[in-house]
Amino acid sequence: MKKLIILISILITNFAYGQRGDSHNFNFKVKFDKSIPVENLQIFYIEYNANRITSIKYETNEENEIIFNGINYSIAGAGTYFPTIIFSLKEDKILNGSNEKIETYRMFYLISETETYLEDIGKEIFFTNSSKPYFIKVGFEWQNSKKIYNVEQVPLNQLSTEILEVITSNNTWMKIKR
Repeated sequence: MKKLIILISILITNFAYGQRGDSHNFNFKVKFDKSIPVENLQIFYIEYNANRITSIKYETNEENEIIFNGINYSIAGAGTYFPTIIFSLKEDKILNGSNEKIETYRMFYLISETETYLEDIGKEIFFTNSSKPYFIKVGFEWQNSKKIYNVEQVPLNQLSTEILEVITSNNTWMKIKR
């Protein structure tokens, strides 16, 4: 009887507390203003604990877009999001009235509040030139049993605490190669 109770407890615990993990193919594109040449960008991503990229590649096109495709793994219901993608543009600028050029990096952040991009999101993700930190957030809501994505530029002070913690506390960025 004691063994039966232990077995039932184990089965109930696995059923009640188990989480399902899934791998998803993703494919999406990001467009940049013509003043930001995509061939000059370095691209990185930051993983969330329970959502990671298992493979990722990208290509560019003549419309100044980057098309990503790959596979990510996520744990359903864990409240985790697709990894943040960071675009870095190296520039040489003259600063503070000197004649010396200084190497600078302008950063563009693609932040997701969805576990993966399962299909074409139906919205354009478009980065323009800006002197301030640039964050584009992709989220979604359910309407009539259909996932509807929304894409918006957000200021730093409107990012969730969870996303800010990932961006600022994770000192490991993974470089994405073609």
